[in-house]
Amino acid sequence: MKYDDRVNTQDLGGEERYLMYVSTDKPIYREQETLYVRVVLLNAHDNTPCTQGTDERISVKIRGPKGDFVFEGTAGSSDSSSGFTWEISQGTPGGQYTIIVESLALGSAQAQRSFDIRAYCVPRLKTQIEFMREGYGPGDQVRASVQVERAEGGIPAGASVRVVARVDGDEVFNESAYVLGDEGSCTAEFNLPEHIEVGDGSLSFIIEDGGVVDTAVKTIPILLQTLEINFYPEGGDLVAGFEGRVYFQVNRPDGKPADIRGRISNRACSHPEASQVTEISTTHEGRGVFSFTPQSGAVYSLAIDSPSGISGHFPLPKQKSSGCVLRSLQETFAYDDKISLAVASTKDQAVARVTLYKREVLIDTYEVAQPADALSSMNITLDAKDSEGVLIVTAWGSKGEPLAERLIFRQAKYALNVAINVADGPLVPGAGVELEILTTDENGRPVEAVVGVSVTDDAVLEMIETREQAPRLPVMVYLENEVEDLADAHVYLDADNEASAEAVDLLLGTQGWRRFILLDYAQLKVEYPQKAAQVLAQKRPAAIPVAWGGMDDMGDDTPWGMRGDIAMEPVFDGGAADDFLFAGEDFDAPVVMAAQVLDEGALDEGVGDADVADIAFNNEIDFSVHEEVLLVDDPQPAGFMQREEEIAFHKELLWEPPMVAVREYAHKTRENRKPNDRVDFAETLYWSAGVRTGARDGRAKVNFDLSDSVTSFRVMSDAFGRNGALGSDDFMIHSLEPFYIEAKMPLVVTVGDIIALPVALVNTSNTDIET
Repeated sequence: MKYDDRVNTQDLGGEERYLMYVSTDKPIYREQETLYVRVVLLNAHDNTPCTQGTDERISVKIRGPKGDFVFEGTAGSSDSSSGFTWEISQGTPGGQYTIIVESLALGSAQAQRSFDIRAYCVPRLKTQIEFMREGYGPGDQVRASVQVERAEGGIPAGASVRVVARVDGDEVFNESAYVLGDEGSCTAEFNLPEHIEVGDGSLSFIIEDGGVVDTAVKTIPILLQTLEINFYPEGGDLVAGFEGRVYFQVNRPDGKPADIRGRISNRACSHPEASQVTEISTTHEGRGVFSFTPQSGAVYSLAIDSPSGISGHFPLPKQKSSGCVLRSLQETFAYDDKISLAVASTKDQAVARVTLYKREVLIDTYEVAQPADALSSMNITLDAKDSEGVLIVTAWGSKGEPLAERLIFRQAKYALNVAINVADGPLVPGAGVELEILTTDENGRPVEAVVGVSVTDDAVLEMIETREQAPRLPVMVYLENEVEDLADAHVYLDADNEASAEAVDLLLGTQGWRRFILLDYAQLKVEYPQKAAQVLAQKRPAAIPVAWGGMDDMGDDTPWGMRGDIAMEPVFDGGAADDFLFAGEDFDAPVVMAAQVLDEGALDEGVGDADVADIAFNNEIDFSVHEEVLLVDDPQPAGFMQREEEIAFHKELLWEPPMVAVREYAHKTRENRKPNDRVDFAETLYWSAGVRTGARDGRAKVNFDLSDSVTSFRVMSDAFGRNGALGSDDFMIHSLEPFYIEAKMPLVVTVGDIIALPVALVNTSNTDIET
């Protein structure tokens, strides 16, 4: 592997490449509900919107829990965004489903998003349980807290709480003397048994708020002897005699993170007191980092002190006698900062240059003056210019060999602020709501933007553990495609969270799977086919032309075959086809292309007795991605080459996936609704793939009606601007009745069951009600 062997822009499909980002209106669904999906297409280099046309076609597939595809369709796009729906039919099996989207013209890397289908009751109390650690052993004290809020808003201060813990089927703790405080939280402590066989534990908080009883349950992270611990020396290697940092990731057998405390020791040292090198601990998502200077001949390993009961040692990577150490001098970098680094290497692997890349594009280079000399240590700076997000720093030897590499994060140049406000009016069930959206830049000036909006019952959203909730658009764009696993996504780019920069640094420091990706791309594509393509934004061969001319654009001399609203793409026999090349593909004439359906209604109206077939393309286009292929029965123009032996398909293959595009959904109150009706419990009240705010005032308005639910609805907005700025915001709408009665019905009952039905009488006003 040498410097000149790295992947280049042409290998990846050219300079103009796009990535897609997928989101849903909520994470879980029931039978007979509607799934709303938004797809955003942004330039992979600078996050600017798509400019190649307003009608990019998106291929949509939904994969079921068994791996089979349960739905296929296509959707158009505008404003660099697309939206589509799927009606979940009665009897659809429960489980996890995955949305898979592909762009048919831009050739963007495939994008995915998962959701669940299951039966559930919307809780009246929103709860989140948090353990003080991500791991406990036998005999350890468990400390956990629960945060509770009413679905309609407000803190149930004074509500009674019973805490029950079970381990391996046995109840180990049961205490009812807990009360929610003024902030809506309470904390419980208990000890685990000294002997645990399996480690299957659960913790329940049963909250009683008047007549409302809800239970929050979470698995206790019990750690026994089995842990997966991976060490990632910064830059890639430990080198004897050079101080270096080591990132590490600790996971439970189920893949979830685990928290530990422990000691790094030199097991080759015969004196126990002298063998300890440093103490370590995890800080976020089972990740941590420590520094030390490895010595030649030493054997380093980790011994775990907490949680208790984990014996044995976890070996560190062996230090090398020669090599290079590369360190970042900051956790993350502001846009105005230079990229400051420390480099050290041995004489036989002296650093000749250090480079800074944004994917495959070289941003800056630092040439070392005397690479043949031993380099004990030196600080350097690189200029990231206009690049932002995840960047690649690589140290190279004098022969072009890679010596060390790490990822760094540079903050965005531009900001996009989204503010949501509700117009005056009573927010009671069934009422109409008008939302006003305002988008401003980093200086507070109004700016035009495209805003995706969803308004969903917050109690449903909070049924998913916070760390498992899907990322918002800025985190999707800057981090999701760059890493293997992105959990607890809300932490990473939170400007109000002091631990955000450290969390980003730890996330990037544990991505050793993609080391030297610019050189090893071919191999990494084999091992990580989807993630590798997303990391470098590789363009796929497009399924339809990127330079599409409408009916009005046809010249008299262009060889087209036409029938009504169905047009044949131009074909050439030895002529130039530059204007009709497929994205990412080079064709040598002669070229024969397929016909393209211009009007979606053409298929519904029928094509008569046209000779429906597919041409075997001279360049062997993959027909699995060409879903609109037909020939018409008009005389074929001169130069059109049809060879009977190349016709491979029959008329039935004219089928194409149905169009499922939708730009907006707004809930409407039924005409015969009466006051105090409680029959309409729609969970999503509004959804839009993209609301464009005004170019002058940055404002837009949307309207919808509230359902009959007495609850809080979260307005989630994700936006992008013309300059690549990204932003998101949340806003709460509380739909309240002054007084209402609600019964909590069980999901299922069987013959002979005795039902104890909780009935709540709820007063949401500020005054007492006499009965």
